[in-house]
Amino acid sequence: MPPIDYSKWDNIDTDSDSEPETTSVPRPQPSRPAASLPSRPAAPQPSTPAAPQPSTSTAPQASTPAAPANQTPSKKDLIKAVMVRYKGDPGPVWSQITIPSDHPVFRNRVPPVPALLEFPIIIHRVGTFDTGAFGCLDNQPITYLNIEPHNGFAPPEWQRGVGSCIVANKNKKDFTREQFEAIFMYCDRILDYFGESIPPPPHFFTRKEFERWYEQYDHNCRLNDRNDWTPGPSLYDV
Repeated sequence: MPPIDYSKWDNIDTDSDSEPETTSVPRPQPSRPAASLPSRPAAPQPSTPAAPQPSTSTAPQASTPAAPANQTPSKKDLIKAVMVRYKGDPGPVWSQITIPSDHPVFRNRVPPVPALLEFPIIIHRVGTFDTGAFGCLDNQPITYLNIEPHNGFAPPEWQRGVGSCIVANKNKKDFTREQFEAIFMYCDRILDYFGESIPPPPHFFTRKEFERWYEQYDHNCRLNDRNDWTPGPSLYDV
């Protein structure tokens, strides 16, 4: 019998219990931030100048100042006129005022008798409040200015409820208190004839007669030293 070779068992595991095979998972180690090295600045690159572009800006425009919203009329735009008050107004019967050159009065027509006298006055009602008292809105001077030359009567709308009125020169010239008094008193003179049932002479409705009469009227006012009478250089031109 050949001798037994024991060397082939030298590496045999003689432990009867086998251990389960395990796979070891490496434990994560805390990582250290890597030290950063200072970066080297990049070498400057030669720049190519950009081609000039045409300017798109526009030349400054001259600004025109806007007119104020509520512009007060200058003295050149103001015209003298006369306020003639109605019967119930406790103020003076007529007084001097100023009105703008675009006042509605300048759109009205000249009454018949002043038109024949070539005395271009115009009248504008100011819209007086009616108190209800009988005749309080009557305005005799304005009624006289509106009489018809053939009968001495004013149209119905100028006889009652007239209220206060503005009287001005149609040509936008200054119109004074003295001029108003003159035309009012001259119409009163014409009505004296109609009151006697006698038609006025035809020449009463001419400028020449009006100017002749005014010279005498002005003389009488001066003679009586009227403090409220300041005549102008002419009845038709101020």
